[in-house]
Amino acid sequence: MNMDFVNLTPENLANEHLCCIIRSKKPHPGVEAKRQWLSERLEEGHVFRKLNEKAVVFIEYAPLETAWTPVLGDSYYYIYCLWVCGESKGKGGIAAAMHVDGTDVPWEEPKRYNLFMALYQTILRVMFNAPRFFAALPATNGKLTRPLVFYLILGMFQTLVERMWYLMSIQASGPSITDPKLQEVLGDVAQSMSLPLTILLTPGILAIQLCFFASVFYLMLRLVQPENVQFRTVFRVIAYSAAPTVVCVVPLVGPLVGSIWFGVCCFIGCKYSMRLPWSRTGLALGPLYLIAFAIGMQLIRQFLSMSA
Repeated sequence: MNMDFVNLTPENLANEHLCCIIRSKKPHPGVEAKRQWLSERLEEGHVFRKLNEKAVVFIEYAPLETAWTPVLGDSYYYIYCLWVCGESKGKGGIAAAMHVDGTDVPWEEPKRYNLFMALYQTILRVMFNAPRFFAALPATNGKLTRPLVFYLILGMFQTLVERMWYLMSIQASGPSITDPKLQEVLGDVAQSMSLPLTILLTPGILAIQLCFFASVFYLMLRLVQPENVQFRTVFRVIAYSAAPTVVCVVPLVGPLVGSIWFGVCCFIGCKYSMRLPWSRTGLALGPLYLIAFAIGMQLIRQFLSMSA
């Protein structure tokens, strides 16, 4: 029996059969109702995993926190249905369905995606479907190389784009600046932003930054939920949460929006990847976000005072 499984996603939901109604050749109102229900549930981390052929071999489950069942609990899955029917019985379909050998993280599936498409799809899923994306992280192999490379690529892109915008703003505002001291300062800053030096130093700085962020988040989460928190998972959450920083291509507001979006994705990622309640996630990470907010406000005040 073919053991190639596929997970239903918002992209393939309309074209894949739903197993339990496969024997009916006539249109059935329940099929479209189930598709509509699934389209809303997939965003919550719901998983419908089925054999990639016309057969009834599938498992359907969801995080208990979002499952449609009157059962309360943390860090559990609720299995809606687990079914093997007909000729597929006795061939290991159940075991294969429950073994997730794919990652649902395009960047970590080089055999399925080329480099550009893997990067594009991962960025898209993190930015616009973060709960489902991060809910799939614990099921993966946990290697850190590709998440690190993803973070470095996004960080380098952001650094070079912001450098370009800064140099362009200096050139545009240069003629209107009459203060010799300010002109000297801006000139020194522009000269210090050497492109070769930036390309050489930035990857190391970004790697240290990622390890620092992951370590701080890990320590705070361990204080609240020590039994469910793994450093590898936190590391990968922080790395992939950098996806929204691509909006830095928008002048002026892009870097700020990207930074805020990055923080939101980190919060959502920690909650869904480690199956934490919102309350515990907030208790663990709230102090970090308050400190970041205070530092940001202080930097804004200093910038405004310098401008005045």
